[in-house]
Amino acid sequence: MYQVLDLLLDHLLKRFPQHYRRHDQTIEAIATNQVWYIPDFESAPLDLAGRLVQEDLLLMDRSRQGYRLVAASLCFPLRWRLREKLGCPLTQIHAPVPGYSEKLAHSVDSVFNRLKSSHPVWRLNWSIVESPELFFPPENAKPGWETTINCQNAGDKLFLRLERQTLRRLTGSGDILFTVRTYVHPLRVLEDNPQMAHNLRETIQQMPLEMQNYKNLLPIQEVLLGYLEYIASFKPL
Repeated sequence: MYQVLDLLLDHLLKRFPQHYRRHDQTIEAIATNQVWYIPDFESAPLDLAGRLVQEDLLLMDRSRQGYRLVAASLCFPLRWRLREKLGCPLTQIHAPVPGYSEKLAHSVDSVFNRLKSSHPVWRLNWSIVESPELFFPPENAKPGWETTINCQNAGDKLFLRLERQTLRRLTGSGDILFTVRTYVHPLRVLEDNPQMAHNLRETIQQMPLEMQNYKNLLPIQEVLLGYLEYIASFKPL
């Protein structure tokens, strides 16, 4: 965990000197005038790291059960809580994902095992959600929300949630740092990119029903596909 903070401080000071400044044992965010005394976070270095950047930071170590989530600075979960996943291996963490253990676990384990400290990797994940809130645990879902969505208001009442995820192996410990930067846009942002709307529509249509259910798309499938078709074809509703 200390290595994560050291790497982050070094990166921020080198890449963004206009935004961060260090004075001996303190680190300052210039734009907000926030100053943190680094030794105050000796027992929780991920806490300070998480205060310095927008990303969620999750640390995985290798165990007999596979890579296991052992520490995190998590602010923006989507329909899960850290206490449910902490200490769990990857297979258990992803148990709700349809077909994970049968189809995905081996390839994910392979990526983790082959990851080099000199070559971080990244991927994008997407969801369609009913709220722009970044912090979206399960209890924030409002029953019956899908009944308020129609083709006329879908662009404003539905949101495209994107996660830019990175994986980096830490030297020495061999642990893996998993970071997530979350972005949320009203679905109408796709009105400026009809091709993207077309591609998303095709992706949803080809998605197995169990995956659509996992992504909470089934209750709004008809309206969502209709809205995306409208954007892609420029035909009036």
